[in-house]
Amino acid sequence: MIVVLVVWRIWNNIIPAWQYTAIHTEKADVSSAIPATALDDLSTLPLFLPVPTTPVSPFSVTLLTPDDPAIFNAPRTTLPMRITGLVIGDDERQSIAIIEHNARQQSYHQDSLLADGKARVVRLFADRVIIVHQGKYEALLLP
Repeated sequence: MIVVLVVWRIWNNIIPAWQYTAIHTEKADVSSAIPATALDDLSTLPLFLPVPTTPVSPFSVTLLTPDDPAIFNAPRTTLPMRITGLVIGDDERQSIAIIEHNARQQSYHQDSLLADGKARVVRLFADRVIIVHQGKYEALLLP
């Protein structure tokens, strides 16, 4: 009796081969599984926002740190300023740059905000001052 029950139980749980192929060859209706409102909301995802057209500068503050040696090659700034003097000390914090802006000269050290308030001094070298302007590293060069 136990053998008959076990065989009957196994027989009911096994899908015969002819029924298995019939079940898996039918196409499932996927469109009914996804509600229409979910498809409309896809356009609001950040994935479908326009791609920014401005390229990221290799001298962006998000890509370089002030200690990175590549910062020395920062492009020349377009700000109307010029270096009139540099005093470089053994420690960068002791170094001073004299920068002229609007016919006025002022001295600046590392982490100083420039007179126009749009840029900040980051590094001082013997022939240039590296500033941060609009999220990018730029260089003020000696004339």
